[in-house]
Amino acid sequence: MVATKLATLPTGDHTDLAVVGLQLRVRAKRDGSSRTWLFRYRWRGEWVRIVIGHYPGMSLADARERAIELRKAMDDGIDPRRARPRRQERPALLALPSATSNPDDKHSVDFLVAEFIERYLRPTRKRPEWAEGILARDVLPAWKGRDARSIKPREVVDLLDGIVQRGSRIMANRTAALLSQLFR
Repeated sequence: MVATKLATLPTGDHTDLAVVGLQLRVRAKRDGSSRTWLFRYRWRGEWVRIVIGHYPGMSLADARERAIELRKAMDDGIDPRRARPRRQERPALLALPSATSNPDDKHSVDFLVAEFIERYLRPTRKRPEWAEGILARDVLPAWKGRDARSIKPREVVDLLDGIVQRGSRIMANRTAALLSQLFR
C-alpha cells in the first residue's frame, strides 16, 4: 500500500504487504466512501478481524504501527481484542467538589454525579464521555444543587418524560438506565 493512493482505492478489502494482517476496507456510501483499517489474524484456529481505526483519521503509518503492536501482543499470548490502547487522560467534564467544601454538599446531585463519573464510569466504560454527556445535558441542568436524597421517583419520571417529549425515546431509556446505576 502507498499512502498517496489510499484515497483512490476501489471498494473492497485491500491488504498491506508491508505489515502482516493489516487491511483497509473501502465501502461505498451515498456521500462518498468509508475507509476502515482492520487487523486480521488467526486466534485459536479462528479468523478474526478487528477495527483499529478509520482513514484519514488514522494514517497508513499509524495503522502499521498499531498492527505491529497487536502482532506483538499476539506473540506474548494476548488476544488483540483484549489488547486495547491506553486511553489518554481527558479533562473532567464536570469538576469534582473540593474536599474542603461544606459537608452538606456531599449529598448534592453535583457531588454524586462527579463521584459516579470518577469511581464508576471512567474505570469501567469504553466511552465514558458518552454517559458524561447525558448527565451534563439532561440530569445536571434539572437537578443542579439539589440534595440527591430529596429526589422522588416522580421527579425521575418527569425528567424522563421531558426527554421523550422532545422526541428522544431511546435516549430516555438510556438516561433511565444511567440514573438507575447512579442512584444504586
